[in-house]
Amino acid sequence: MKSRLLVFVLIALCTAFAEEEAVPKKELFSRARDALKTSLETGDKERAGQALGYLRTNVSQGAPLTRFEEYLVNMELGDYESAIPIYVDLRRRKLDPEYRREEETRVQVDDALAKYLQRDLIPLTKDKADSMYALVDKSDVPVESKKLYLNLLYTEMMFKDYDVGMAFINAAKDYMMYHPTSLYSEFLAKHKTISAVENLWRRESEFRNDSLKHKYYTGGVGAHVYAWHGFLGGDASKLWDDEMGDAFMFDLTMRVWRISVNAFWSTGLMIKPKDVYSSGKTEDESYGLTFGFTAFDSRYLRIEPFVGVGYTVYKYAGFSTESFDNVFGGNVDFRFYASRPSHIGEMTYAIDLRFKYMVQMGEFDGAFETGNSIVVADGGISANRHVFGIGLGVELW
Repeated sequence: MKSRLLVFVLIALCTAFAEEEAVPKKELFSRARDALKTSLETGDKERAGQALGYLRTNVSQGAPLTRFEEYLVNMELGDYESAIPIYVDLRRRKLDPEYRREEETRVQVDDALAKYLQRDLIPLTKDKADSMYALVDKSDVPVESKKLYLNLLYTEMMFKDYDVGMAFINAAKDYMMYHPTSLYSEFLAKHKTISAVENLWRRESEFRNDSLKHKYYTGGVGAHVYAWHGFLGGDASKLWDDEMGDAFMFDLTMRVWRISVNAFWSTGLMIKPKDVYSSGKTEDESYGLTFGFTAFDSRYLRIEPFVGVGYTVYKYAGFSTESFDNVFGGNVDFRFYASRPSHIGEMTYAIDLRFKYMVQMGEFDGAFETGNSIVVADGGISANRHVFGIGLGVELW
C-alpha cells in the first residue's frame, strides 16, 4: 500500500514538472508582467512585489524588465530607497560621457505593462516631476537623496523648457551648496551642467525681464516725417540771405544690426541775393543717402551718428545752382511706444520722436544772380546747409 502511494506521488510530481516545462518561459514572463500590471492597478503591493521579484530574478534568462521599468515599479510600490539609486544611475549614464558600468542585457517589450508604467510620463512635464518628487519628499529617504532626485528629474527637461531650466539651476545650486563633497556635486561641476543650462536660457531670461532687450542693436525698417529749421553757412551766406519756407523732410531707413542705410528728401530753405533791389527768391530741394551706426540703443533712447552724400539744387528766374554735398549728422530717437513681442524674434513696431541734426557741406556750381550781375561759378563757393529737424516715425524691428 505504501509503495503504491509513493509511486502515485512520484507520478503526480513528474506530471507537474512536465506541465511546467511544457509552458515556454516567454509565456511565464508574459503572465508575470500581466500579473504585475493588474496588481499595481488594484493596489495589491504584495503580489506586485512578488511579480517584480520573479522578473528581476530571471532577467538573465530573458525576462523582459528594463531598469527604467524596475525604477517605475518601485516608485509605484513606494519603495523609494530602491527606486532612486536606479534612476540616479540611469541619469548619470545620460549626462556623464565618462561614466561606464557593466550590467546584464535587459529585454524590452512594448506591452500593456510598459504603457501603464509610462502613462503619465510621455511627455514628462514639470508638474508631473514635481508630483513625483512630492511623494519622495514625504518619505524617510535621506534629504541628500531627495534633493539629488529632484535635480535629476529636472535634467530630463532642462534644455526643453525655460521654467524647468531655471528650476534645475536653483535646485542644483542648492544641492551643491549643502553637499559640496558629494560625487554628484563633483559631476555637476566637472561637466559644467549648470553653466550650460544658464547659457542656453540666458536670452530667454533676458526676454522675460525685458521683452524688447533682444531687439536693441538689431535690424528693421522705418519711415519718418519732419518739420525742420535751418540756415545756410559758408561763403554762400555772404552772397545770399536765407529764410524758411514750407519746410518738409522725409526719410526711409533700413537697418541691419548696428548699420543703417537712410535715404532722405527735404525742401524748405529759401535764399535770395543780398542786393535789396533783387526780388528773386527760391526754395531749395535736397536729397541724399547716408550710412549710420547705432552707437547706443535702449528701451527709450537710440543714438545714431551718420555720414553720407547729398545733392541740393536751387532754381529761380531761369537760373539754377547746385551743390554736391558731404553729409554729416546724427539722429536721437525717443521711443515713446513699442509693442511687446510674445516670443523672441517676433516682429514688433515702435513709434518714436526723432531729433535730427544734419550739415551738408558742399560748393555751389551753376549760374546765379548776385547783386545786379549774373555769376557763373565752377565750384569755389562753399555752401553749408544746416538742418535741425524733429520728426515722427514708425519702425518695424
